[in-house]
Amino acid sequence: MTGKRAGHCEKALRWIALVNRELELRGQFHESGGKRSRKLMGDWRATALKLFEAFNREGPSIPWSELCDREIYLRNRILKGPFDDPQPEAEMLRAWWGAVETLMDVYQRELAKSGFAPTAAEARPVQIPFELAGILKNQFAYLAAGSIPALIKDVTKGQQGRRRKGPDERRDIGIAVAYIRACSPDGLEHAGRVVRITHDPRPVKTLAGWFSVEERTVQGWGHDEEPAFLGLGEINADNLVSRTQQAGRRYSAAGRSAKAIQGRATTRT
Repeated sequence: MTGKRAGHCEKALRWIALVNRELELRGQFHESGGKRSRKLMGDWRATALKLFEAFNREGPSIPWSELCDREIYLRNRILKGPFDDPQPEAEMLRAWWGAVETLMDVYQRELAKSGFAPTAAEARPVQIPFELAGILKNQFAYLAAGSIPALIKDVTKGQQGRRRKGPDERRDIGIAVAYIRACSPDGLEHAGRVVRITHDPRPVKTLAGWFSVEERTVQGWGHDEEPAFLGLGEINADNLVSRTQQAGRRYSAAGRSAKAIQGRATTRT
């Protein structure tokens, strides 16, 4: 068995173990007559969130058809909770939207790898699950009518503490990480080619200046974040530098720079 195949089998076994644990907890709910025990509910929620985490973590290495099956399972079973609640709780709702984001990210990357031409529908290697496409269409229809549907509105319930990074912020940071990779000896792989930036021996310092953050912040991005997906077009050293500079200007203008954060803290005191 090859290493890749063995790795997939291990991930499949971990997924099955989590599914079995969720089924076990669901059975305990039914045996208790549907009583919402705090401990039992806490155990179920922790297991459910681990399923979503596994989906997001393993998504890029799971075959597309299997990944779609997992999303359908999460949406139809886990999202509604052990009592099949008509309205999912906010934490599960946020987790599911995160899974949809992962699915769409893998979809985009699969199309890019295959050299997909938008006009050649018959050559399409991957497709969005039919039911999910209908759900997304319905959400967009609400937004087009000027209404915010519950599946979107309710994700903010129970949010406390420091806000999470939004998609634009994560993308700008991901572009910075792509720049760091391109400055490394191995370079940045994009669309089967390697992009290298050879004229910047101190990319962390460069990025700290462009993004108006501390160097340790950039170092953290390099350790914790993945490079952004840079699309289907050609990427070379020059346009990657340009894209990264633009990302730095957006990041600073959005008030995420060290100076802006310090200014907000001063205002609050």
